[in-house]
Amino acid sequence: MQEQLLPGMKSENRPDLMSRIFQMKLKAIEEELYKNGIFGKCVAHLRVIEFQKRGLPHAHILIILDEKDRIRTAEQVDDIVSAQIPPHPNTIFDEDERQQSIKRQQMKRLRDIVLKHMVHGPCGSDNPTAPCMYNRNGDVTQVRSKGFPKKFVAETFVDPKNSYVTYQRRVPGSGKHEALVHDRPIVNGWIVPFRPYLPLKYDCHINVEVCASTKAAKYLHKYVSKGGDRAMVNVSSDGTPVGRNEVKEFQ
Repeated sequence: MQEQLLPGMKSENRPDLMSRIFQMKLKAIEEELYKNGIFGKCVAHLRVIEFQKRGLPHAHILIILDEKDRIRTAEQVDDIVSAQIPPHPNTIFDEDERQQSIKRQQMKRLRDIVLKHMVHGPCGSDNPTAPCMYNRNGDVTQVRSKGFPKKFVAETFVDPKNSYVTYQRRVPGSGKHEALVHDRPIVNGWIVPFRPYLPLKYDCHINVEVCASTKAAKYLHKYVSKGGDRAMVNVSSDGTPVGRNEVKEFQ
């Protein structure tokens, strides 16, 4: 992609290439989900692709697992999903020096990818106009709509009354899961849940959530009912720019 861009161009200036690369990666990950069953045998799936003007295309994928592969316990969740900064490579030890070197290199790569792609924000006082700072009316608020930073949790908790899992997020110091990104201190509360295998292979943002609610299907269906793209133009008599709230106008 970078090789095909002329000086001053960005990836969004070449939607033809961007779409082809995205489609290739999407087909690869779908094969792993549906055919190879990296989470278990898939008996049903739903997918929606979203093209945002403020970012690259991305897919929302919902998979329903076979009864014998359903995720029901905290131990099963921890085997699949992590919501913590990977430990520092120097904390990895093995009696075999060669294996230790390999494990440390892999952990360093995973840690770098997670800190690059799986950290929420900045938002709040660091970025008051971040997308998550807007409410449903399109007004900037002091409340983060995505709930970050998340609360620290000692152990993963699967609440039978709640359709979503509360992931383990250790406090700084106890698990030594903390880092500095662009001079911004990052702890586990800012990490978007992921499965280590996926970012290691695809080197991109892949959020993985364990849920058991019809809301997941409804969340995906809202994208297909948004309607087509629309363009609006504002013209003032004196030529001065006019502020607009696009979220309010399209509701």
